[in-house]
Amino acid sequence: MAKITTDNPKAGDATGTAGDAVVIRKYANRRLYNTATGSFVTLDGLHKMVVEGETFVVVDARTGNDITASVLTQIVAEQESRGESLLPLDLLRQAISLYDKGLGGHFSTYLNQSMEGFAHSMEQVQRLGDIGRRNMELFQRSFGMFAPGAAWKSPEGDRGAAKPGDSGDHDEEVRHLREQLAEMQCKLDAMSNGGPKD
Repeated sequence: MAKITTDNPKAGDATGTAGDAVVIRKYANRRLYNTATGSFVTLDGLHKMVVEGETFVVVDARTGNDITASVLTQIVAEQESRGESLLPLDLLRQAISLYDKGLGGHFSTYLNQSMEGFAHSMEQVQRLGDIGRRNMELFQRSFGMFAPGAAWKSPEGDRGAAKPGDSGDHDEEVRHLREQLAEMQCKLDAMSNGGPKD
């Protein structure tokens, strides 16, 4: 287990950091002390730091041992106990059995790479969804002029009612276009929310 030297509450450097990570000291009474802010924090506070992308290490105030993994596991357990189940039971059972098989290191590497790939894929889906939504809005605005009764601008700059013509065919075409736009919007929303829901 890694050991981080902490001789005083402001562990690490003068700002309470170890490299780029904030040092959190855990005392025997289970209280967690953020050395960067000079205040005590809760597991929920550490959870928020994780969500906001803030890196931290947790050290045992008495031994100086790095106990970040066990504290992060506590945060996961808290989330699971609130009914926000993320980890399948089979995965948890297999992970436990790997400790006895001496394969924990291999599993850890594999899981880390898989999570990085998953996060990257979700970022791409979100980015595509945002781009698609913006394009859809532009598309809808562009074709808004074809709606029945919509104002139009003549080459001379005059505005008035839509030009008369074969309104029956025109209305049917507009209705078909709108249905297609609505269907595309639903697909984009499903993609940006993590895929279609069964």
